[in-house]
Amino acid sequence: MRPNSEDEQELLRLTATIPFDDRQCQKADLEDLRLPLIQAYLKEVGSELHIAASKMPLAELCRQMNIVDGADEHVKPRNVGVLFFNDEPSTFLPGCQIDVVIFPKGPGGGELVEKVFRAAPRTGTSAAVPTESCSEREGHQASESSGSNPHRQLSICRS
Repeated sequence: MRPNSEDEQELLRLTATIPFDDRQCQKADLEDLRLPLIQAYLKEVGSELHIAASKMPLAELCRQMNIVDGADEHVKPRNVGVLFFNDEPSTFLPGCQIDVVIFPKGPGGGELVEKVFRAAPRTGTSAAVPTESCSEREGHQASESSGSNPHRQLSICRS
């Protein structure tokens, strides 16, 4: 079925208003989100949800983390969920990457450091690479910035 002109305009409006990471990943299913990766991430960031994660249904856990969307009978992962909690996100989102932007002097400080992570097969916590990189970079930048705490922003984009 080919969309008509009105449908195309609606799709373009949605594309312009919903950030890429918040969109449903139509190619993925709930089961494509790996519970061990989610649990490892929750533990790593010190979330209280980590304790309850092993006792709740995957859909409920993912809803609380805001990484799925849709009605109960048709739950779909959001792109951010696939990027962080699937071993091979490029299967679903070819050409995607995670950009970590660090503002050593704070937003508007005129300086930024960017680290790019391409979606590729990996093991362990999928967020571990950006998290470890930021931690290392923060320590390095903080010592260079006379002890100031750098700010960072995580964005997900499609190239």
